[in-house]
Amino acid sequence: MWESRQAGFTLLEVLIVLFILGLLAAMAWSGMGLLDESRRRGITLEKMEMIRTAMMGPQGIYDAGGRRVLGGYVGDMKKFPDLWEARAEIRPDFSGNGWPDPDPGLGQAPSYILDPARVFFRPSGAFVSGQWQWNRPFRKLYDDAVNNIDHTGGLETENEGQPRGLWTRFTEDLPRDLPGHPAPGDTEGPEWKGPYLRPPTDQATADADHYAASDADYAELEPRWTSAPVPEPGRKGTTPRWAAWGKAMTTRKNSGS
Repeated sequence: MWESRQAGFTLLEVLIVLFILGLLAAMAWSGMGLLDESRRRGITLEKMEMIRTAMMGPQGIYDAGGRRVLGGYVGDMKKFPDLWEARAEIRPDFSGNGWPDPDPGLGQAPSYILDPARVFFRPSGAFVSGQWQWNRPFRKLYDDAVNNIDHTGGLETENEGQPRGLWTRFTEDLPRDLPGHPAPGDTEGPEWKGPYLRPPTDQATADADHYAASDADYAELEPRWTSAPVPEPGRKGTTPRWAAWGKAMTTRKNSGS
């Protein structure tokens, strides 16, 4: 009498199949990563080309003598755009007059000079309706070749500014008159034919809703350092080392104009 036995897989066969599937999954995952990286590189190059075109105009245009014809901001203004950043953050121990009637040395026009005893070398802002807004007026950056403490290229380069002339004529955006310097402050001249570029504002602010929306939220993002044994997320027990745990390990502000 013949005995029937149901066919099946041995343990070795199952392990081989799992190994092959894992290998294929790893190859596919790395390929997706390469595609994502290639796409990110392409997006970056597209944005760089947009900025270059806004500043210099389209490529491939020459005059009768074979010389490159410049367009964009440089072609109109005959100079590169100035760099601007929000007004400097006043030091907490400063006892003089701040904005809107500032004492000298806070970075205001016409000199835009900063006094390190009165301000920090960084732009300031505040949360307005859950979004970060830079404080006006904006300050033109300059090259401090004497003390080398301010922009551009100085030691204190926490923010290198933005070429605001690419998207607005009112580069300083002074909200009220200062002595000898009426609002709206420094503006682009009559040769300006912009905007040459859209302003760098976040078009999808909801993407940043999980970041800070107030000063209290922003303070919670600050790392809290400790040398005591601390638990590590996803692991059992503690680790006796320096560690930082906060509400979120990021300091990105909710985007605003």
